Amino acid sequence: MDTTDLLKGIPLFSELGEKELLYLAQKTYEKIFKKNTIIFQKGERSGFLGILLSGRLKVILLSPQGREVNLAILEPYGYIGEMSLLDNEPHSATVMALKKSKLLILPQTAFHELLKEHPETGIFLLKQYVKLVRNLSERIADLKFMDIYQRTAKKLVEMGLSGKPLEITHQELANLVGSNRENITRSLNEMEKRELIYMKKRKIIIKKSKEIEEIYKDF
Repeated sequence: MDTTDLLKGIPLFSELGEKELLYLAQKTYEKIFKKNTIIFQKGERSGFLGILLSGRLKVILLSPQGREVNLAILEPYGYIGEMSLLDNEPHSATVMALKKSKLLILPQTAFHELLKEHPETGIFLLKQYVKLVRNLSERIADLKFMDIYQRTAKKLVEMGLSGKPLEITHQELANLVGSNRENITRSLNEMEKRELIYMKKRKIIIKKSKEIEEIYKDF
């Protein structure tokens, strides 16, 4: 698959015409990051928009004591770096590769040219920001009103919408729901006992998503 065809399949660029896609294809390049490689750190300026083509990334914050808060796990076609390109501020979080990952890199100058010529791309990003703010507001409410078992159930359903097995460690899941590994393990064991999920090595298979939703739906 050539770069133009690849770009067509990325939601961020789906509304662009052939001419614009050819322009982007000339400006982008691919880069491989090994597992556990930090792609950029909070406070840095990377100067690019990165679109994940394969692999998995995590977006995290680290406390001065080294405690990790996981903000998001990105799957293919997720993207990073766009906030800093828009407001010209340093990155607000650190991004790390959870496994070997391939990114399509679009430099800052080409990204700005794209927004000038095609403001609809900026509107798409704005909608994503609104969605992000809504998600963060919902996450704060979940931390306030739900217990760990309920938050774990909700996160499993959110991550399992694709129907694929979830490749995530108990610690990574704990970081996402604001808990610790021991509590997450207890919650997952209880769900497996109830035959709601099935665990095999580092994978979680959701067997009964509707029943899992019942755990938290009234909150």
